[in-house]
Amino acid sequence: MLQPSTALASIVRQAGLEDLADAITIDQSACIAEIHTQARCDELAAASEREQMLADVAAIGFDLFVAALVGRIAVTFVGLVGRPLARRRTKMRQSRHDCHLPEGGLLDG
Repeated sequence: MLQPSTALASIVRQAGLEDLADAITIDQSACIAEIHTQARCDELAAASEREQMLADVAAIGFDLFVAALVGRIAVTFVGLVGRPLARRRTKMRQSRHDCHLPEGGLLDG
């Protein structure tokens, strides 16, 4: 299973934003006291925090993009379905208005 940052980077990369995907997948090696100095450990912690913030921003941006896309599809669908219905309703009103019934008379069916 992919880690959350790797999965997000994969989605962002598919959207064509390779630079952002590379920034999301910053090296996440753990701080080992025997190998790294305290300054390097602090730098790795800061990089991890930046990655998390960048991942959150990318996720929010992607969610907004999807919401806008779905909204646009819904508006287009309502417009396409509503236009013929509006014409039909207008024709029905005109046909009712054009059909003059005699005052107080009954019609044979």
